[in-house]
Amino acid sequence: MGSRKHDVNGSGAFSKSLHLAQRRSEHAIISKDYRETLLRSKRMRLGPCQQDAPCTSEEAGKQDLRKATCDLVSAIKQKTILLTQAARQVRIIVSGGQCTIDANHLRDTLLPALIRVLLLRQGGRETAEAVLEVAWAITNLAAGQHDIVKTVLLSAPALIAHLSGWLGLQVAEQCAWALGNMAGDDSALCNTLAANGAVIPLARLLLRATSRHEGTAADCESAAATAAWALSNLLWGDPSQVGHLIEVPQFPKGLVSLLEEEHDAWLHTEAAWLLAFICGGADTHMHTMVKHGAANAVVKRLCCILTQDGALEGSIALLTPLLRCLGNMGTSKVAAKSLLSEQSMAVVRRCAGSEIGALQGEAQWVTAMLSKLAQT
Repeated sequence: MGSRKHDVNGSGAFSKSLHLAQRRSEHAIISKDYRETLLRSKRMRLGPCQQDAPCTSEEAGKQDLRKATCDLVSAIKQKTILLTQAARQVRIIVSGGQCTIDANHLRDTLLPALIRVLLLRQGGRETAEAVLEVAWAITNLAAGQHDIVKTVLLSAPALIAHLSGWLGLQVAEQCAWALGNMAGDDSALCNTLAANGAVIPLARLLLRATSRHEGTAADCESAAATAAWALSNLLWGDPSQVGHLIEVPQFPKGLVSLLEEEHDAWLHTEAAWLLAFICGGADTHMHTMVKHGAANAVVKRLCCILTQDGALEGSIALLTPLLRCLGNMGTSKVAAKSLLSEQSMAVVRRCAGSEIGALQGEAQWVTAMLSKLAQT
């Protein structure tokens, strides 16, 4: 995952590097042991007390899920106020680590019921809560085995429709999270999601969330970070979508602004990885980001981190993608003024002198890229 490509002619010159980081959030469950082997990431969302596992045996879990599914189907047909409660019970069961999902039951009975909830068109708090529970259930199903993810992919069009936020920012974020897990499973699924139009709604969600016109500041930053993470996963599987992404009005400027402005470190980290991925592809895409101030923003954020934090260890999650951005932009003469500034070079030298091996290696690669840039 972290290895950088080398020149095909054997010269050893470093080229741009595409890299999807281990994702961090209070809900993320990803082993550090696999950090260097994963090409993408999936995240489960756990309950408040992380006790969403009531199953005592595999067969008991299947029986509980069948009963919960029947209750959900009944609530949908009768249009009762128990819909949210029934959806929540399904979510709790499918999120239980001890429960094995029956693929046939999921395909034939459960998933059609979940999609029917997603397709509800009346507004209001009750509908929003039910849809949130269903999107949460699908999120955790999509964090599972490939066959299960392929099955729940059928819910993608309905999830994409909710990215508009018509039922609120929290629902939109949960749907983005589910789509991000699907994209993190397999590149073919990314192609399907892209073909169903997931990229532009995700980009608009990111922009809308950062405008803070709805929801609390924490909800806005969380939704923006999730949208950025989902886009990174999707672009990993289908890099051709980068062109469509940066053509979204205000998107290049909005992504750069995320790094320039003060936000939660999690949002900065996800924005930096998305920028690194964009700049690691076609030069035209990277130049578009540079033209919107990406190089200045990355250097500024790096300087802020090193000014505020005495030790680098606590900031490695953000420093790594920021350095990756610098290196990927290091092939552009357009970015030379910012990248070769004393500020930028001082930051890279400090990271290169770190005792943290991964950070040191990243900074040394950036140094090589910038040295080549200075010679051109």
